[in-house]
Amino acid sequence: NELRRIALEELERRIVTSYRRMCDGRQVSISDTILNEEKKESDCFQQLYVYVEELEQFQEVLNHESVGRIYLDANAVSHIWDNPEIKESIKNVHHAEKEIYLALPHIIRSTTKNIMNSYKEFIFEFDWDGILIRNNESYEFLIENQYQGKIVTDYSMYHFNRRAKAFWENRKIES
Repeated sequence: NELRRIALEELERRIVTSYRRMCDGRQVSISDTILNEEKKESDCFQQLYVYVEELEQFQEVLNHESVGRIYLDANAVSHIWDNPEIKESIKNVHHAEKEIYLALPHIIRSTTKNIMNSYKEFIFEFDWDGILIRNNESYEFLIENQYQGKIVTDYSMYHFNRRAKAFWENRKIES
C-alpha cells in the first residue's frame, strides 16, 4: 500500500509538472497566478479570455488582473438589449483595461432575429470591442447590417479543414 501511494504521488507530480512552466526562475502554473493574483512582471502567461453567463460572474472576473477579455452572453442579464446598466458595465471593463465582447445567442430563431433587429443600436453603437458568433445566422445578421467591428467565432463554428479555415481567415475573423 505504501509503495502504491508513493507511485501514485510521483505519477501525479509528473502529470502536474507538465502543466507548469518556468517563470522568472521559478515553476508556476496558470492556476497559481489566477488564485494568488500575482502581479505579472513578466510575460509568463497570456491574458485569459473568460465567458460569463451571469452578471455575478461578470463582476467577479472584472476584478481579476489575469483576465484580458470578457465574453458577455446576450442572456446574462434579463432584457440585456435594453438594459441601461450595460453601458456602464462596458465602461467599467475598459476602465479595468480589459476587452468586452458581446456573445450572441447560440440559436437564432425568427423571434431572436426580430429582437436583434429592433435593438441594433445595442449591438452596433455600444462600445463593444467585438462580437462572438456561434452560428451562421449571427454572421449573416452582422454582415447584412454592415458591422465593422471585430468578430470572433465560437468552438461551434466549423474550422476543421483548410477551406473552412480559409473562409474565416479571408474575412479576417478570429477563430
